[in-house]
Amino acid sequence: MPDQIDQIKILYWDKNGFALWHKRLEKHRFHWPTTTDGVVSLGTKQLEWLLAGLDFTRAHAQLSYRFAS
Repeated sequence: MPDQIDQIKILYWDKNGFALWHKRLEKHRFHWPTTTDGVVSLGTKQLEWLLAGLDFTRAHAQLSYRFAS
């Protein structure tokens, strides 16, 4: 599966049945995470970032501090 695709389909459960959402971009690409089987499970924030055009797989490292002044 390529890491940049121009269309995305989302199948989700909507209270009493499945719903299919489809979006196709004319000029830009979605930054799709690399997987072996093409199936990706995303959280709410990750989905928002993906649809906004952000590459959530390359987030910066989390910082931690021992002291604050």
